[in-house]
Amino acid sequence: MKLYLRRISLILLLVFILSGTVQAQGNTLTYGSAVIGSLSSQAPLAFFTFSGNEGDQVTIRVIALDSNLDPNISMNSPTQQQLAINDNDPFVSGTTDARIDIRLPATGVYTILVGSNGSAGDFVVRLDGRPEEDSAPLEGSPVENAVTAQPITYSFIASPDSPLVLTLTTETSGFDFRALVQNSSGQIIAILFGGEGNPATFSVPVGDESYQVEIASMNPQITGNITASLALSGPAAVPPPAETEEPAPPVETEEPEAPVTTEEPAATCVVRTPDSDNRNVRSGPGTDFNIVGQVQPGQSLKVVGVSGDWYLIELAEGGQGWVRNDVVSIEGPCDNLPVITDDGGFEPVTATPTALSEATATATPSPAADEVQPATMTFTPSPTTAQQPTATFTPSYTPTSTATQPQAIATFTPSYTPTTPPAAQVAPEDARFNNPLNLALDTTGSVTDFVSYPGGDREDRVRWDITGMNQNASLSGGRARLILAVSCFGNNIDQIQFFTGGQTFSCGQTIVDREVTADSRTGSVVITAVGGTGTYVQWVLTGTATRIN
Repeated sequence: MKLYLRRISLILLLVFILSGTVQAQGNTLTYGSAVIGSLSSQAPLAFFTFSGNEGDQVTIRVIALDSNLDPNISMNSPTQQQLAINDNDPFVSGTTDARIDIRLPATGVYTILVGSNGSAGDFVVRLDGRPEEDSAPLEGSPVENAVTAQPITYSFIASPDSPLVLTLTTETSGFDFRALVQNSSGQIIAILFGGEGNPATFSVPVGDESYQVEIASMNPQITGNITASLALSGPAAVPPPAETEEPAPPVETEEPEAPVTTEEPAATCVVRTPDSDNRNVRSGPGTDFNIVGQVQPGQSLKVVGVSGDWYLIELAEGGQGWVRNDVVSIEGPCDNLPVITDDGGFEPVTATPTALSEATATATPSPAADEVQPATMTFTPSPTTAQQPTATFTPSYTPTSTATQPQAIATFTPSYTPTTPPAAQVAPEDARFNNPLNLALDTTGSVTDFVSYPGGDREDRVRWDITGMNQNASLSGGRARLILAVSCFGNNIDQIQFFTGGQTFSCGQTIVDREVTADSRTGSVVITAVGGTGTYVQWVLTGTATRIN
């Protein structure tokens, strides 16, 4: 039965995605368009392009049509630098769909790359976008607008003096809405739900960042009116008292004895942790969801729903999250909690903003991470967008100098991602030596090209050079740590070899890690496609040069 319902939901989703849109022409997408693609062992990557303007708010979604396909998505700028990457849509639980929300930093042609972790199958990619000027400014006075089949958007700026509260209300009977709050980078930082008699609110922190809120009907067939308001919250919202004459001192009276109070039973269902422990709060009912906060020792938080072995609770700092029932105790009337269903998304139960994973744990927790955690665990904020995979290269070189020298920490994160390859899967012949890799001291750079086998360009060569070094090795900038690493994208990457310094390396390895001076700052590498059928690979050579003295 569940499989049948899943298929019906998938069909309805496809009808919604593909209806009323202009289908993409080939691999070129336009705002509001969708296209079906496929991934296989022969074609592990799918490339799409679209044109956008600076400031456009863009949403890219990839929906798997086959149950065994786990797609991921990344997006490159017009200069082919990676801007965002996503593996699992944070707003759709229980699926492998991927999603990116971003504001375009420049005008030009952007590249979308759809891949998978070795899985194969069909997918739908949909592109939605709107110009920045489509949003109406929201300031002090409440604004009312009608929400139709198309969302409406407001923009506002945080206050440098006091927190703000965004409030969305409706008086339309039977009208439920959803609102997405986005920061200045276009990342979704909160999802709000509301309806008649059920306002949605969002606390805006002190600062000068700009925000947008996109409001849409939960049912595209139902329209309604939304009133949006932005008001001060906190000390700055309270006007100072008017100056008056100093009142006469009060007549001293005997203080009444304070009555003895007893703890009242909880009027609502709450979860509580032991006085010595804290518990993880996650973005969904499972240990595979991101950690979005913690229940502190002895803290009590309101329970608003239940799903299996997990409680949906309201966080003290705003928003909601999930905590497992066997690591907390409950108090109060908890027998008739709303059951939160999972049919492609959690059914909203309150108008409280759903906290998103803006804070990502510095280490990925195992399923046992919902047991006792240290109360001092720190979360490092990262933009939603997208967690970017990084590659850390461990230096293995030890300078032979007898003097004690400070060691440069050469941890290096390549940011380059593959560009759209030519239509023909054969690398074009080019010059004997490719573009050089010139690295200024204390910088990182990359160079890339394609090789293929058996036809086309089978070999490339690159010279590297570090510029800006002091000719005297004993002076500042006279010695540097050089690290070169290689990455590969395409078909048969195991058939690519890199030869330098008398050694042969493979894709994904660090090929150079050594100390250099002005006299030893140059070198070269030979890249060769050595075999395979239909081998076609884009290689990327990335280097960093960090001064030692």
